[in-house]
Amino acid sequence: MGGRVTPDVCVQVAILAAMAEQMTNGQPGTPYHGSKWAVEGFSEALHFELAAFGIGVKIIEPGGVSTDFAGRSFVFTHDPELTDYQPLVDAYLAAAGTPTGQIEADDVAEAIWSAVNDETTQLRYQVGAGAQQVLGQRYSAEQDESFVAGMRAGFGL
Repeated sequence: MGGRVTPDVCVQVAILAAMAEQMTNGQPGTPYHGSKWAVEGFSEALHFELAAFGIGVKIIEPGGVSTDFAGRSFVFTHDPELTDYQPLVDAYLAAAGTPTGQIEADDVAEAIWSAVNDETTQLRYQVGAGAQQVLGQRYSAEQDESFVAGMRAGFGL
């Protein structure tokens, strides 16, 4: 074990997360959102910790990706026998409607490739207009860059 990453060796770690690590949208699925927020905290901490060794950590935050995610993921909450919970599920499904503006898996792959090869210390990469719009309401890229720069300066990274 040991050794630091040298200038001739570039190590980047890309962690695929989701918009749900930065915000919740009222959808039933507290365990899902909780796990995504855990990924965010873990990834952010790892970003700062590994910087001391010359290792970059990038968080990839895609918006909706064209898959059957919504269909199969809501099966556990869409149980009409859970009568107390059903009004929440019904309200969310009515408001959610048909997903629009989804990106393709290739868009996410391209974002990962770009992130690990951009030679910056940028932490988060929002993928797709949906992610940028929704997460832009949560925080701005400038606020995030300022936060990351402040943490790096404060801890001498």
